[in-house]
Amino acid sequence: MKESIRAPYLLQKADQTAGAEADKMSADVRQSNKLTLDELASKYRLPVSETRPLSPAEPALELGNSKEVRDEISSLRMGELSLPVHTDRGYVVLQLKEILPAHPATLDEVREKVLTDLKNLKAEELAKSKADDLVKRVKAGEKFATAAKELGLDAKTSDEFARSGSIAGVGSGKQLADAFTLKVGQVAPPVSLGDNWVVYELAAKTEANPADFEKQKKTITDNLLQQKRGLAFDAFRTSLEERLKAEGKVKIYPEKMRGFGGINFPNS
Repeated sequence: MKESIRAPYLLQKADQTAGAEADKMSADVRQSNKLTLDELASKYRLPVSETRPLSPAEPALELGNSKEVRDEISSLRMGELSLPVHTDRGYVVLQLKEILPAHPATLDEVREKVLTDLKNLKAEELAKSKADDLVKRVKAGEKFATAAKELGLDAKTSDEFARSGSIAGVGSGKQLADAFTLKVGQVAPPVSLGDNWVVYELAAKTEANPADFEKQKKTITDNLLQQKRGLAFDAFRTSLEERLKAEGKVKIYPEKMRGFGGINFPNS
């Protein structure tokens, strides 16, 4: 199998596997309101961790900056498990461990956060500065690997990847879109990917083979049709739900549709 389709295939399989496990956990939580977070984690061999206290509008950065996570935390009752929530880091099951009364933050409570934020800011500034220096040195004629080493950076060569693919531990083809317009030997501007800055040079380029498209045409067509059907159904369902709500023929009770867990959240 060509590397250009291997990566997206493996990512798709991983998502399918994670989704199937999430469905099983959802069924377990719905089946019993006495199921504990530890029991669920033990059954599926998943880690359990605890966040720092969070305010209602504060993101749980440990789980990724997800609005769904924040919404779920704010609506949970004490000890209740949420259904699995899909984030950019995978699925997470939430449980509210403690509700702290609102109060002005003490110095001890904010000291660690302030120090962490300051360290992160300094680290990001240093990383951006080194990334800019690397680009300048390479454009001035230095070898990429040599310039990176002198700046204390680790230069690696990736496998081939397609626009729909990704580089493990770095980012997706969409995030590295400049790679598909560069010429071999050119270096791209620094790219911010999460907490890191990435600088890359195009080492080789394989042009698309029309014969490969013909081989994959049916699969691509089927996937597009599936996506369009899914979008059409979602639009129909949303429209129908809104109309029935307006006519008073249906009511939604979100608190009755919940039941899942995976992480303890102190809340403030």
